[in-house]
Amino acid sequence: MVICFEGFRFPETTRGCVRRGAQLVFHPQNNTTRLNDWKIPVYQAMIVTRAAENTIWFASCNACLLPHQNCRSMVVAPGGQTHARAELKQEVLLTAEIDIDRATRAMFNYERDGCAPLLFGVTVRPEEYQLLPTKR
Repeated sequence: MVICFEGFRFPETTRGCVRRGAQLVFHPQNNTTRLNDWKIPVYQAMIVTRAAENTIWFASCNACLLPHQNCRSMVVAPGGQTHARAELKQEVLLTAEIDIDRATRAMFNYERDGCAPLLFGVTVRPEEYQLLPTKR
């Protein structure tokens, strides 16, 4: 678990959880500062980044304080795709089923074969990146 600002601002807190074996990190937050709508896309991007940079599930839950909610609750998959999300400024219970085995921690460990499909997609064939050394 990483809490609020520490989960947004400091990637080391999430990496610390992943280093200890976490495949799912919970992120409770109380992001309700006033008149800062510019923060909405920034905070959403940080949540996605924490999941993708570690190849883990990241579940962020914000309080709903009308009218000043600056981040939605989200569950983000290990590849950075939004798996589930709540609407802004609506009090809802967000639930989602996840496949924990998708959290490979490949980007955290930087394992070549696990990272390459995430980094290159279909633009680089496996036989091309398999010629590279596995460690530097």
